Amino acid sequence: MKKVMVFFLMATFSVPLFAQIDVEQWEKNLVKISDKIYAAKFETSHADYTPFIQNLQTENDEAKLQQAQIDHTKWTTLLNSEPMSAHYHTLETYKNFPVVNVTPEAASLYCRWLTKQYNNSANRKFNKVIFRLPTVNEWETAAKGGNINATYPWKGNSLKNNKGEIVANFKNPSNENNQTIDLTAPVQSYFPNAFGIYNMSGNVSEMVIDSPVTKGGSWNDSPEFLTIASQQKFDKVPSPTVGFRVFMEVIEK
Repeated sequence: MKKVMVFFLMATFSVPLFAQIDVEQWEKNLVKISDKIYAAKFETSHADYTPFIQNLQTENDEAKLQQAQIDHTKWTTLLNSEPMSAHYHTLETYKNFPVVNVTPEAASLYCRWLTKQYNNSANRKFNKVIFRLPTVNEWETAAKGGNINATYPWKGNSLKNNKGEIVANFKNPSNENNQTIDLTAPVQSYFPNAFGIYNMSGNVSEMVIDSPVTKGGSWNDSPEFLTIASQQKFDKVPSPTVGFRVFMEVIEK
């Protein structure tokens, strides 16, 4: 069996051992989309994922580390890009870029860690919550931003706003979105929808919990995959185009 090389985000990200999440900041970065469901404003970034990995390393939990691995070699498979493979998941430059090249199992493991961190915090707003991937319906509710007839997360049916600015990171044959060699964009890029959520369409396709598909389209997808209703088959194999966004379910107020 071929040995897969992985990075565990140790290189230049500076994170304290047994780092704790900033509960107050997390609560600010969540928006309510229904009675008990909240969505993260941003896709999960390296800055989010690194403390999780480093806690596992400190605990020497090899089984969970294997599940949580980032398969950086997928950059080479998709783009033959050695620089992205070598640097995207390790350099400080990319700490606010979305985590990609992980499995749904890794995303779920991160959510369980985040749940434990939150529920053990003395400063939390809610007594008990669960962080998890969204269902397709929850994801679409968050993307619509309160407009049940929305085609895209933003207003209207155009990929530009009224200032002529491209509103998402996608594969644009005309190169009007000024895509750089970084391919992905920082998780706070472009424009939020009416709920204040960023990059529901474009940047990275997002995993859901109840279906073998991703939602929202990615930096490597054409415009038709950016609609809220669209979805793409997902074989659960790590990919440079697929990341995830966490949702929070309130169990006990």
